[in-house]
Amino acid sequence: MSDLERALARVPEAPAHVIPRGMLLRATPALLGSVARGSFGIHDARRATLALIGDPPPTDCLPTPVPRVAFAVSERFDPQAWPIFRWETLDVFISDDRHRAPPAVDVELLASTFPVADASADLRFALEIGLALGPVFAARSVGNVVAAACCFWRSERYFDISIDTLPAHRHRGLGYAVAVALLNALRPARAVHCSSPDETRARDFIRALGFRRVGAIWRGVPDVKPSSMNGPASESG
Repeated sequence: MSDLERALARVPEAPAHVIPRGMLLRATPALLGSVARGSFGIHDARRATLALIGDPPPTDCLPTPVPRVAFAVSERFDPQAWPIFRWETLDVFISDDRHRAPPAVDVELLASTFPVADASADLRFALEIGLALGPVFAARSVGNVVAAACCFWRSERYFDISIDTLPAHRHRGLGYAVAVALLNALRPARAVHCSSPDETRARDFIRALGFRRVGAIWRGVPDVKPSSMNGPASESG
């Protein structure tokens, strides 16, 4: 059994694990620490993201340079052991599996060849990720994409949903329309949303889409000076 196969066996297919499992399935990650003991890191260098399984020490699992974001999904995880990051708890929400009636808003499925560079800078990152992972549904205004829904992470039965609407086009139902199109298109896979308690607007929105809370994970962002953005362990791969 390869290290990747062992890591997949350690990461369950569950809503709270969509990020690390999606990294294992759809990226070429570096595995850091001890997969055999169940405490290890998964590093996606392209997206500068680190996922922590179990309670691994940073001496074993901190890549160089320090990732822009880290996620920890185990109840055993101790954020105080990782002071290089500033941690917060994210609640995990999951969609129901019903079909939703599409709103009376024009929505289109973007082609995989959609020119991301032509989109607004506020949408490009999500669009680039989403087009690589699966369908992207969008709404336009005067020919320009102003709202989009896509997968930001994706495992076998779950996907982390990204819903973005340009500020000038909010409160017109566009975000809701593209989200419903994506939820319907990917059934029976179910959408996952993670947010902190102070993100009340996002929570109201996803609850209106039929999401409910099912758990929690940790999210960390670097809390070090730029000159110190190097860890004690180097990534491999």
